[in-house]
Amino acid sequence: MYDTDSPAPSRRGAIDYRTIFNERGEAYHRAMLAYPHARRAEFETIVRLAAPCPGQVLCDAPSGGGYLRRYLPDTIGELISLETSEAFHRLGERSSGGRSLLTRLEAIDLPAASVDCVVSLAGLHHLPDRSSFFREAARILRPGGSFCVADVAAGTRVARFLNEFVDRCNSSGHAGVFLGDDAPLEVGAAGFRIDTHCCLDYAWSFDDARAMVRFVTMLFGLDRARPDEVRAGIGDYLGYDDTAQGCRMHWGLRFLRGVR
Repeated sequence: MYDTDSPAPSRRGAIDYRTIFNERGEAYHRAMLAYPHARRAEFETIVRLAAPCPGQVLCDAPSGGGYLRRYLPDTIGELISLETSEAFHRLGERSSGGRSLLTRLEAIDLPAASVDCVVSLAGLHHLPDRSSFFREAARILRPGGSFCVADVAAGTRVARFLNEFVDRCNSSGHAGVFLGDDAPLEVGAAGFRIDTHCCLDYAWSFDDARAMVRFVTMLFGLDRARPDEVRAGIGDYLGYDDTAQGCRMHWGLRFLRGVR
């Protein structure tokens, strides 16, 4: 259910994660490969939150094209990448640097108590049943294991950018269901003790505004907008700082950590 301060779903209707990224996973992947450091801040933040210990088994769900790998310490025991999208699974198999599984996140193909940490970055808002995913994360974690989530916070400028601007400018629309202030209760109901919950603002970083526009266009599949319209939309909804030192696009997510 949408929070009362969240944008309404697209009139084209909600589309699940698997369908979205089977359609536009390759463009998303090209954006991440062309600008591998653009989202460094959010990857580094969730890895700090997860704080994996040497030798631990870490599960990345959903894993996209395997982008988390470069930010994990070399001492990690094993990385298991979970994907529901066949396109992303194919693209991420080589770059994830560990075991890759094509599986439903509501019924993960892993044994109970088999991993030490589950990380979920920016993929939950397209899951049709995230409560089931939370319960599955609890099932596959060992006692004392951690579940680290970062996703769009309901009612924020990022939520409006996605469900209004991206919804208009992407021919398949965007109807994300974002994390509200009750996210700790949602995750806690799956059997977690919440020890961290906060909303953090940071930036996506680029050499210049042209690179910012190109990245955002590819990442979100903005096939209905000209570059000048994308730049104006970013400015109107999010804001950015374009200086001689580079371009910083304002962004932010809700971060949460639960312990099993």
